[in-house]
Amino acid sequence: MAFRSRKQIRLLIFLLMVGAAYCVLFVASDGLRAQGFPEPKPTEDHNVFAQNKGTWLHEIKMYLSGPNGSPTKFQGKEEVKLVSGGLYQQIDFRMEMPNREFEGHFLSGYNPKAKQYQGTWVDNFTHAPCRLTGKYDGQEKQLILLGTVQDLRGNELQQKQVTTWMDEKTKSFEIFHVFQQGDKEISVLLMESKATKQ
Repeated sequence: MAFRSRKQIRLLIFLLMVGAAYCVLFVASDGLRAQGFPEPKPTEDHNVFAQNKGTWLHEIKMYLSGPNGSPTKFQGKEEVKLVSGGLYQQIDFRMEMPNREFEGHFLSGYNPKAKQYQGTWVDNFTHAPCRLTGKYDGQEKQLILLGTVQDLRGNELQQKQVTTWMDEKTKSFEIFHVFQQGDKEISVLLMESKATKQ
């Protein structure tokens, strides 16, 4: 068969590439059908999410003038639900402030390969999502997450979040800004709250 133009040659090459791609996809999908789709199940490490599930009312103290200043008090409401078959927890948090409502959302899960909890926080006070990672201390019933946040000027700050469960219906939540001073790590309390489950 004789080709009269380069256009016909390019078209033939394109059709051969499409055909090859289709064959690869067909073989891959056939193998996937034989093996079945992955069905990950919650592990013991996901029990942290199960105990956190529900509606929590927060009594909040924010140290806007520093940890030694008088705190500003707020009330907040946290809705926690399990999603994706219990592999992840979704947190929706709201807090009334003088000028507007604070609204934040947190989606997190446990990564067995990295052996750590991982999540992303977003809220209506910043453009930059905050990625948090950390570990759970079963003896202390404490989840400690670390991440980098941006202040209102766009400066990056290291942050530590500590959640401690006292019992099934009571927990505390603290946020610290973390600074490095020489070889010493300094944590400055920014916010603390006591929450009760409804």
